[in-house]
This record gives sequence, structure tokens and C-alpha cells, in this order.
Amino acid sequence: NAQCACVNHETICRCPDGFQGNPSPQQGCVRVPQSCRSKDQCPRGQMCVEHVCKQPCRSEGECAAGERCVANKCQVPCVGHSQCQSSQACINSVCVIGCRSNKDCKSSHACIN
Repeated sequence: NAQCACVNHETICRCPDGFQGNPSPQQGCVRVPQSCRSKDQCPRGQMCVEHVCKQPCRSEGECAAGERCVANKCQVPCVGHSQCQSSQACINSVCVIGCRSNKDCKSSHACIN
């Protein structure tokens, strides 16, 4: 779903609203996680789950390229932290908002996944 071009030896991608470019052919555009406290703070058709807006799904076909339908929510699959955005961690093979190490936390907190 990404429209990418090479300009001056750099890959530039354009994505739909709510997505950001990832020039990896496996992912294309990835959904940008949006924080929420209620469904009203999410884009139309999305739900607020654990303070993050999620696209509901019943099958893989309802999710964006590079996402899987897991527990009725479109999720980004992963095998390690490097496949997730910087504010996310790879937990149970999906990218979720969270810490990767104690460096991501205040000195009075610990990263426990």
C-alpha cells in the first residue's frame, strides 16, 4: 500500500493518513499507533484497546498490508523489537506499545514484559 520512489539514492514513501512509510517490501506502509482513553479519540471505525486505537477485524483481509488479525484486532507481527516502531516492543509475536529495556523507563520504574 506504499507508493515509494528512489530520489538521490534515498527511498521516499507516501502513505495514507494514519500510516507511515517503511521502505521494506514486506511491510510497505505501517499503521501509526494512536494513543486513546476512549473510542471517541480513535479514527472512525477503530476501537480503543489498552490505550491504543486498533482496527477491528474478523479476518486477515480486513487488515492493512503487513498486519495480522489477532484476537479480533489488526496487529503488526514481529519476531524481535527491531521490527516494531521505537515506542513499541515485540511481545507474543506482535508489536505493542511498551518498553524494550529499563532505558525506556523513568528511573523509578522497571521494564517488565
